Amino acid sequence: MIDARYLLAIGIVCALGATAQSENLECRWFIPAIGRPLPVRCDEARTERIILGLTLAPLDQTMEANFRIAAGSKGVVVTDVIADSEAAGRGIVRGDIILRTSAGLIASPDDLVQNIEIAAREGQSSIGLFVVDREGTTEFVSLRLI
Repeated sequence: MIDARYLLAIGIVCALGATAQSENLECRWFIPAIGRPLPVRCDEARTERIILGLTLAPLDQTMEANFRIAAGSKGVVVTDVIADSEAAGRGIVRGDIILRTSAGLIASPDDLVQNIEIAAREGQSSIGLFVVDREGTTEFVSLRLI
């Protein structure tokens, strides 16, 4: 079984699919480059997704409280960043909020995956993220799709 963080650390864009099998949860990442899914470790209770070196979660009351984010904020929150990822190198840190991409609005981690898929289908080599930092400053950050 492959750890999904490894796939993303080496720059593979993936989409997660999970199916319950008895008491276990089976997760698979579809890897477009090889045209088939691979099994990965997953946790049934997690709503976070690891995308482009970022662990993202929907903005809910728990996340707003954990990261001291204003109630009712839009976007998704960055809950972790892979240390040697391009995202880390571009200054994205825990607690930042991704509002939208160059391909559309973001309300959930799944929206980001869909926007990445759109950008890839259109032949783009990168995707732009509009990121709000802890001080409330919005910055545009471009990340390679590979």
